[in-house]
This record gives sequence, C-alpha cells and structure tokens, in this order.
Amino acid sequence: MQIFRDFQSNPELFAQASYSPQSATVQGILKDMYDTFVLNLENMNHDEATSQHQYESLMDTKTRQIKADESERQSKETAKAEQEEQLGIATDTRESRMEQLAADQDFFASSAKACQEKANEWQERSRNRDEELAGVDKAIAILNAPEARALFTHATATFAQTVATRSRDQRAGLVSSLSSLALGTGNARLIAMAARAASTGQFDGVIQSIDTMMASLKAEAQQDVVDRDNCIEQEEANHNKHSDLQYEIEQLSNKISKLQSLREALAGELTETQQAIADHEAMMAKALEDRNADHDAFVQARSDDAAAVALLQQASEALVRFAKNNKVSLLALYKPEFAVSSRDDPEAKFSGTGDHHQQRKGIAAILAQIEENLTAEMQQGEAAEAREQTEYEEQTGKNRAALRSMQQRAADLSAEKAAVDAKISAATQAMSDAATERDSVGDVLLALKPGCDFIRKNFNKRRTERQNDMDGLQQAKADLAGAK
Repeated sequence: MQIFRDFQSNPELFAQASYSPQSATVQGILKDMYDTFVLNLENMNHDEATSQHQYESLMDTKTRQIKADESERQSKETAKAEQEEQLGIATDTRESRMEQLAADQDFFASSAKACQEKANEWQERSRNRDEELAGVDKAIAILNAPEARALFTHATATFAQTVATRSRDQRAGLVSSLSSLALGTGNARLIAMAARAASTGQFDGVIQSIDTMMASLKAEAQQDVVDRDNCIEQEEANHNKHSDLQYEIEQLSNKISKLQSLREALAGELTETQQAIADHEAMMAKALEDRNADHDAFVQARSDDAAAVALLQQASEALVRFAKNNKVSLLALYKPEFAVSSRDDPEAKFSGTGDHHQQRKGIAAILAQIEENLTAEMQQGEAAEAREQTEYEEQTGKNRAALRSMQQRAADLSAEKAAVDAKISAATQAMSDAATERDSVGDVLLALKPGCDFIRKNFNKRRTERQNDMDGLQQAKADLAGAK
C-alpha cells in the first residue's frame, strides 16, 4: 500500500524506473494468491473457532441440563425407595394391627357374651327372688286376712295358728334376732328400730322398715349393675379412643418425617436449579459479549477493507490519469527481484516503446486482483457475519428456551416446597391436637379408674353381702309376721 501512496504522490519517479522483468509480475500475482489463500484460511479458522465455541457452549448447556435431570431422577428414585420402605412398614404395621384388632374383637365378643350371660343370670335370679318374695308376701296376706282367720277358727282340724301368744322369752328371742341382723347389716335405722321394738314390743313399724330397706337394697343392686356397665362401657370407649389417637399420632409422625425428607430433596433440587439458572445466564452473557466483540472486529475489518479498496481505486485512477496526461506506458509499480547481484552493472540495452505493453497490463491486473480480493474478503466477511449472527440468534433462542424451562422448573419446585411446608404445618398441628385429645382421654381414664376399680373389686362382694342382708331381712320379716 505504501508503493501506491508513493506512486500517487510522485508519479514521475516511477516513470523513470528501470525495466522490470516479467517474472516479477508472476511472482506478484502468486504472492497475491498466497495472501488470498492465507486470508481465506484465517476466515475459515475464525469460522471454525466460532463454531467450536458455539458447540462447546451448547454442550455445556446440555451437560448442565443432563446433570439437573440426573439429579432429579436420583431424587425421585430416592423418594420412591423411601416411600416403598414406608409402604412396607405401614403394611406390616397394618397387618399386626389387624391381627391385634381381630384378637381384641374376639376378646370383646367373649367378654360381652360372658357379661350378657352374667346379666341374664342376675336378672333371672332377681326375678325369681322377686317372685318368691311376692309369693311369700301374698301368702302372708292371704293367711292374715280376717276371712282366713274365721275359716281357721271353724275348721275342725288345721295346722294354722289361730291365736298368738307372746311370751316374754319369745319376744326377747325375736328382738335378739332382729338386733343381730341390724348389727350385721350396720344399718342405723334398723338398729334403732330393733332397740325400739325391744323397748315397746311392737313389730309393725319394723316390718314396714324391712320392706323399705329391701326395696332400697334392690334399687342399690340395680344401680351397682348400671354403674358396672357404665364403667365397662366408658373405659372401653376411652381405651379404644386413646389407642386410635395414639395410632393417629404415630401415622402423623411418619407422615411428617416423609414430608420433611421430601422437603429436603425439593430444597436441594431447587438450589441446584437456581445455580444452573445463574450459570446459564452467565453463559448467555458471555456469549453476548463474544458476539459483540466479533461484530466490532467485523465492523473494523470491513472499514479497513473498504478504505483499502477506495485507496486502490484512487491509485488506479491516478495511474490512468498519468498515462493519459503523459501519453506514456505504465511500468511495474514494485521493485523487481534481480537475477544478478545488485552490485553488478545492469545491461545498457534499452527496449523499444511498445515493449512495456505486458507490464501495463500486469499492473492493471495486479490492482484489479487486489481490489477483487479485498471485495471478496468483504463479501466473505459479511456472509460470515450474517451466518454467525444467525447461529447466535438460533443458539440464543435455544438458550432462552432452556432458561425458561429451568425457571419454570424452579417455580414448580418452589410451589411444591410451599405445598409440602403447608402439609407439614397442617400435619404438625393435627398431631398436636391429637396429642392434646389423647392426654384429655388419658385424664378421663385416670378419673374413672378409682371408681371403676372399686366397683370391679367390690361388685361381687357387695352383691353377696346384699343378698345375705335381703335373706336375713326376709327371714326376720317372716318371723315378725308370725309373731303378731
């Protein structure tokens, strides 16, 4: 380029130049071809480097996506294994619970059957006793009726007692028997009645009190049965409820543990996804920076090539104008390489006027070839720039799609994590409520225990003693009735 500038500024110097051999022109053309090949090779190397960079960026993106997918797969497999393990434990627990339930149901059925048999036996015994007492009362009433007494008076032979005479010894024996019965039952009213009977010898009030006490004992017996049944029913219901609440608490605890494991897996995957998003955004920013740098380099190279083309055009115009103005032939515009040493004298033989025709054509061809190469270089650069811009836009579209996918995955993971947190909170609250209710049921069982233990311990004893008291009262009533 400096030769062209020198020629443009001082064309007279080139007009006086010595003869240039034709081989120098060929060498110049070959050098131009070599430079063109080198430039094309550099362009292809640049294209290859750009493609390699885009390939590496794409592979890096795909590798990150594969790692994220592999991490998600592993977390899913881990969660699946944990769930299968929990399912196995729950299945075993359910089977043991079902076996326990079957055993409890059999025990409850046998206990209910035994209780029902005892209740039926008690009802039958109470009914027989009541009927027996009613029969005795009715028999006494019949025998004590005025008609019966008159009938027994006119009967010629009878075993019935028609006249009652009380001796002091007989009255004393009845009072002693009544006092013993009163002391045995511990009834204060009966003791007082026995004392009154001992002092007055009147037994009608005592017989009425015995009837009242027998009715009270019957009511007490029925109340004991009711209390016993209530204890059995309440304790069984509360024990079952306590067991159900304890089982519910265990299930909620297992559920919370699984949810916490799932939450940790989601949190880990979310962190990895967010890191992948940050790395992907950094990669996209670096790709944009590289694209801008390549574009700036292209703009600068195109500007330099355009300036060189313009300079060549100016040189060509100057050569043509010089040739026209001076009506001389154009000589070669570069210093030839001599086959002989520069210290040797050149030949003194001059060529003719028309002998420089090929040199003029060589100079014009060189200038045209250089301009054509530069123009081709500009076209190739523009094509490469357009191609790189298209590839960048396509890759950017893919990167943005991958980024949107990762961002959507992060949003989904955040939503899933929030849902799991809500489930953990709800399960924790439910477990706390169940524990509170279980403790309340436990307090009820503790409150029932003293009374129910007393009923269970003393039910048979009280029934036996009550029956003995009723038998004694019935005997005393019969004795008193006969002593009237």
